[in-house]
Amino acid sequence: MPGRILFRYTREEVAKHNTRKKLWVIHNNKVYDLTEFALDHPGGADVLLEWGGRDVTKIMTDPASHEHTKSAYELLADSCIGEVVDNAVVSNTQIKNADGIFDERTVDKFHPETTDIKSDLNEKFLNLNKPLFAQMFNCNFSKEFYLKQIHQPRHLPYSARLFAKG
Repeated sequence: MPGRILFRYTREEVAKHNTRKKLWVIHNNKVYDLTEFALDHPGGADVLLEWGGRDVTKIMTDPASHEHTKSAYELLADSCIGEVVDNAVVSNTQIKNADGIFDERTVDKFHPETTDIKSDLNEKFLNLNKPLFAQMFNCNFSKEFYLKQIHQPRHLPYSARLFAKG
């Protein structure tokens, strides 16, 4: 897999990327492009837009707002495009570490395991063997339970059905 070149950005440069067309955030002095992920964000794109161009380090661990899970951080890692620097640096400067150019092989990757549907049903969430739309439409989950469940990604080697076969 070819390496991905990461760049250096000032906070001012990142702050300019706060729209649906370019949505960047800062977390632990790294810059992440969440443009494509915004529509898939469980809290909705508007939540990310509110934080577009800003540092999300504290809000991602704030229990009063919503504490993010390990899976959220793994997904975030895939969107890393650079790091924040305090002094003005040209955006097209490559970040180099002790070994040379910093590339995507240094970013942890998410390697999903196939979900055991039988044990997953013990949580009494959704049955991945049945159409999902009707289950979600008729659910009676508390917000806390729902948030816990959606932050535990399920992985199947096939697409889950949304609707009943008709």
